[in-house]
Formats: sequence, C-alpha cells, structure tokens
Amino acid sequence: MIGEDFYKEKIKIPKEKPYVTIEGAGANKTVLSCHDYAGKVNSTYKSASFAVMSDYFIAKDVTFEKKVVVRTVNLEWFWQQNSHPLPSGGEVGQQAVAFRIEGDKAQFYRVALLGAQDTLYDMAGRHYFKDCYIQGSIDFIFGSGQSYYETCHLHSIANPGSGSLTAQKRGTGVETSGFSFVRFCVTGNGPIYLGRAWGPYSRVVFLYTDIAAPIISAGWYNWNDPEREKTVYNAQYKCTGVEANTTGRAWWSKELTDAEAASFLSWDLVDGKEWIGRV
Repeated sequence: MIGEDFYKEKIKIPKEKPYVTIEGAGANKTVLSCHDYAGKVNSTYKSASFAVMSDYFIAKDVTFEKKVVVRTVNLEWFWQQNSHPLPSGGEVGQQAVAFRIEGDKAQFYRVALLGAQDTLYDMAGRHYFKDCYIQGSIDFIFGSGQSYYETCHLHSIANPGSGSLTAQKRGTGVETSGFSFVRFCVTGNGPIYLGRAWGPYSRVVFLYTDIAAPIISAGWYNWNDPEREKTVYNAQYKCTGVEANTTGRAWWSKELTDAEAASFLSWDLVDGKEWIGRV
C-alpha cells in the first residue's frame, strides 16, 4: 500500500523481483511524478517514470502519469506522473513515458496513466488492463505487448490532426503480440488516428467501443510504408458512437465478423485463464 503523498522519483522494478503488487490510497492522493523525457535522457525507453521488468506485477487503484498541462478528469485512484510539459504532437525528443511494462502476466485494475506523447510503453509480455483511464496525444499506447484492455477509457489531448491512440509493433506474422480493446470509451481532441503501424505486422482491434473523439476518416496509418498495408491487422467490431462509422477507413482495415471477433473477445488472447485474477 502506498500512502497519501506526492512522490517525485523514478521507480524501476527489476526482473529479479516478481510478484510485486502496489495499491494507492485514493483519488489524487498518491502521486508519483518524474520530469524525464527522451531528449533529456537520450532514450524513450529510459524516460519512463515507472518501469516494470519482472513478471506477475499487479497495480490496483493507482495512476502513473507524465504530468502534462492539465488533468482532464478527477479520478478516485492513485496518480503516477511524469511532470514533463505537454509537447506538440510528434516533436522529436519529447516522448515521455509514464509507465513501461516489459514483464509477463501483469495486471492493472482501476489504474490511470496520464501523459502526452508515448504515455504507456506496452513493451513486451502478456498484460491485462481492467477499468483503466489512459490519456495521451500521439502513440500513447505503444509497443510489442500482447495485451487485453477491458472496459477502459482512452482520452486524447492531441493537437488536431497530429494524434494517434496506438502504435503497435508486431514484427512478424508468427508473433502473438497485439492490442485488443474491448468495451472501451474513446473521448477527447482530434481528429486522430486509431492506430499507426509501428511494426510491419501491427495488430490492433477495437471491439464494442464507443468512439466519441474525432477520428481521421482513414482511421489507420501505415507509418509511411505502403508495404505494411499488406500485412497489418487493423479492425473494428460493433463499435458505436459518432466516429465509429467505418466508411472511408483505410482499405486494409476491416469490420470483423462474429467468428473473427471471438478470439479478440476472450482472455485466451493472453492465455488469461492461467493467471488473470490470481495474486
């Protein structure tokens, strides 16, 4: 249990320390803050306020934040913050990671992650996010993680036309990584992309998601590499909201059938029956 206070420090949990659980004291009461950003530490990877390399990590009722100009919601959880100011979308060296997870079988419940460019580095491993709030501007969930996000809220603070919710980095057709967003809510500034193909086989799916934030009509971006259009997997399934209409979406994206959506709606995507809900 982390008590009520404002903590300004970088925290790293090494690979040799599995089974770590943290829990905050309540809304806006426990704050972890760090000012590092890529241009300062010469690395997006090293800019993380909180980094976990070990397996079986659990976070409950906590927030990990790169401090930006404004907080857009009043959360009843615990705040982790990187206090680097809000950059314009895509500025070189301004990436500022609030949380980096590269361990396996990590769980996040009622966690808030606040930042701008590159908020959550979902780097590697299998992860489960439930009832979380994630705020950013460009590529604010990015990496090669194999992750299932359920009933969470994504909020964009991007400048118009410069933002992207995700940047998934699946590198080959045999890799199991990808992001599945189930029963989500997307709000905030725009227009933005649903995702950019950081990897040539990038895989991102939104299912039963209410999309209220303005979305660039194409929805998806090929990372300036037309070859990726042949191999990426970008899709929606029964999404709602004023921006959910798939008319005008990138030609390679798709609306899933019931059969195609089934695997993305199941914890089996992350082998979750083996570890989700277990401490």
